[in-house]
Amino acid sequence: MFRPLLTLISIFSISTSYAELRTLNAGEGLPLEVERSEVAEAYRSKLMQDFNITRFEKYGIDHFSYDGRTGKEGGLGLGLLKQENWNDNIFKNILGKTSQTVIDWQDGRTFLDALKEYSSRIERYHMYYGEKKLNCIPKVTIAAHGWRSTPDELGSGEFHGLPGYTGEDGIYASPSTLESYFYNEGVISTELKEAAINKSINFCNTCLIEVYACNISTKFANELAKASQCQVVVATGKASPYYRSTETRELKNQTYSGEHIWSSGAATWSERGRSEWYRATPQGRGIELIKENIGSKYIAF
Repeated sequence: MFRPLLTLISIFSISTSYAELRTLNAGEGLPLEVERSEVAEAYRSKLMQDFNITRFEKYGIDHFSYDGRTGKEGGLGLGLLKQENWNDNIFKNILGKTSQTVIDWQDGRTFLDALKEYSSRIERYHMYYGEKKLNCIPKVTIAAHGWRSTPDELGSGEFHGLPGYTGEDGIYASPSTLESYFYNEGVISTELKEAAINKSINFCNTCLIEVYACNISTKFANELAKASQCQVVVATGKASPYYRSTETRELKNQTYSGEHIWSSGAATWSERGRSEWYRATPQGRGIELIKENIGSKYIAF
């Protein structure tokens, strides 16, 4: 989905600094071929096995049962929803289906605070997933408006972060993607990484982060995967629900039960480059990530 680009920023500031905030060409860093690594698939399967998540088919599409109970709603882990998007049903639908707990955020600082708060809740309140006691964050699903898709004179690339409530105060990949007009309070490669290492943000050894927002760069996904040591999936193009028709009973059933299936693609005919889902899978700190183009359709669990 899209939101206006940065607000309260001069045209001169934008023209001199955008190269740091985003790529200049769509699909930068996205592998040419659509493929799924056996190692990356095994990583995802391990998480499903650890939390007793199984796949089943309903209305001709993949669904997932949680803690061994077919049809159970509520999902696994934390959902992060930007405050301004509380009234957007498509975001509430995906989080309601895939997440156990939802916390809101509005800028980089509250994004990190939400992860710390969830880690603290797990420790303080002895949270359970079915009969399994949680002691770490297994999954984070992020739903928010991302960035405008329309190309301009500066290019048509993806952005190295998620915009916050006012646009400029979000969560970003690294200090190099920030300029003086950004609030330097939400950086993945420094602040989130440090919190993950000292366990104030306590990710499980096998974990997943899914980002439902438009035009997110592979650089952002890579930094998030390296910092959290979770598998990370982002839409490098326009993200939207895959099923959106109610013309027939079958299509209506798929639309209202398939909120966890989203597409990523070009928003306008004038966009250039590739725009599929990108997946970054860690293999240990200091080891090269597995980097994949996993196609235009992504099925969350």
